[in-house]
Amino acid sequence: MGAAVLEGVQIAVLVARQQAIGAAGDMVMEGRDIGSVVFPETPYKFYIDASPDIRAQRRATQGQRDEISARDRFDSSRKASEASAESLKVTCPPR
Repeated sequence: MGAAVLEGVQIAVLVARQQAIGAAGDMVMEGRDIGSVVFPETPYKFYIDASPDIRAQRRATQGQRDEISARDRFDSSRKASEASAESLKVTCPPR
């Protein structure tokens, strides 16, 4: 079985779990594909973004080091569960 097939199975299982959690009642969920893949029919979708510098600072405080622009390119171009800003987009100013 190829990596793409395994990735598809993993994503399908994760999406099914997230949908089951959401079926329990009203809630707020966050994630890059919650509004586009997990709950595409939800009436309320918000895509909140911050500048790459602010996001890099946040990731560093979480102990993560990654290239934000490369991560964005990967997330927006992957075949399964691509990140999408199909609804309202609000840019958060730095504190």
